[in-house]
Amino acid sequence: MGRGAASITALALLVAVLVGLSGCKDREGVKVRRVAKGEPQGPVPEASPPMAPAPSSSSGESGITDQAPASWQRQPPSPLRKLSYLISGPDGTRCEVSLVTLGGGAGGTLENVNRWRTQLSLPPLDDTSLQKELKPPLATPLGKVLIVDFTGRPEKGDPGRDGRIIAGILDRGNETVFFKLRGNPDLTGRSEGDFVKWIGTVRFQP
Repeated sequence: MGRGAASITALALLVAVLVGLSGCKDREGVKVRRVAKGEPQGPVPEASPPMAPAPSSSSGESGITDQAPASWQRQPPSPLRKLSYLISGPDGTRCEVSLVTLGGGAGGTLENVNRWRTQLSLPPLDDTSLQKELKPPLATPLGKVLIVDFTGRPEKGDPGRDGRIIAGILDRGNETVFFKLRGNPDLTGRSEGDFVKWIGTVRFQP
């Protein structure tokens, strides 16, 4: 081999060594990430907040369940009111729905009816006139509910906002249940159908 050929061969070997070293450095700079099977390849999106549960129609605290119309707004119970709802009309009128339970006969039907009549500035009834005011009893799974309907002038407040009471009385032996719808006369009348249906959905948990 001539001197020129030897020089070329030596130069080629030097270039090959330099290229090899450069490749090693490049491979050292590569970071390998092992991805487990099923692992998302990218940023994990934040979990969506859980949706609030749909309002329940049952009341565990009172031991009473019911099915109220969706338009009725449930109100917090009070020491006397086991269930309470607010009905709002499109013209700003309102009605209140309540369920109250009292021990025993709670004074009797006549006494309670006259108490409601007093709230609307109406004269009291006697036993004979009461029978004429009672509507046909409402048959429910809990028993027969006596229904009364009075329109008058409230003791306090605007008669346009409050002036009619539709109420039901249920004798359960050991207690008396009072269902009451009260408020604007027109809205109360329009809500009577839903009110009567609601009474039929009420159940007392054992």
